Amino acid sequence: MDNIHILETGYLYIFRDLVSDNLIKVGLSSDPFRRLKELAASTSAPASMSPCYIWLVDDMRRAEALIHAYLHKHRINERREYFYISIPEHFEDPSHLSRSELTSRLYGLAESIDDALYYEGFSARLVDIDELYERYKNRIKMFPEGVRGF
Repeated sequence: MDNIHILETGYLYIFRDLVSDNLIKVGLSSDPFRRLKELAASTSAPASMSPCYIWLVDDMRRAEALIHAYLHKHRINERREYFYISIPEHFEDPSHLSRSELTSRLYGLAESIDDALYYEGFSARLVDIDELYERYKNRIKMFPEGVRGF
């Protein structure tokens, strides 16, 4: 019997820790702002995170697996979805890098992720975070209890 893979359209995101400049979370969600809210309420998540990059992808589970494999050297713990932006290479200590330098390196990582998604044949589009957030806020106003059950 053939294994059937069902595409699940959703979002691949990079959230950045606001306390530790060098820490990001890379994950998937059908609703990245709800996920951000869940993380803020979780005791296992870093203090607070901010969305930096969000892609709409045609197969969020496969895209996440690809990007986690791509970032394996940056991963903090194999059981978690947290990664360093900059890893110690040779004699460089990332703790001495400025927020600006780490932001520049994060931009480079995001470009590499975008390229990897393209080359692996994903239908992926970087979304405007502000626009997506406005749609999220409007949906919350219309459905304050959520849309489950519809």
